[in-house]
Amino acid sequence: MEGLIYFFLYRKYADLLLLLSQISKYLKAQQTLHKWVIYSGTDLIY
Repeated sequence: MEGLIYFFLYRKYADLLLLLSQISKYLKAQQTLHKWVIYSGTDLIY
C-alpha cells in the first residue's frame, strides 16, 4: 500500500518536473530570440 502512495507521488512529481523543464526551455528560447533580435537590430543601426 505504501509503495502505491509513493508511486503516485513520484508520478505527480515527475509531471511537475517535466512541466518545469518545458517552461525553462521555452523561457531560454525566448531569451535567446530576444538577444538575437537586439543584436541584429544593432547591426542594422550601425
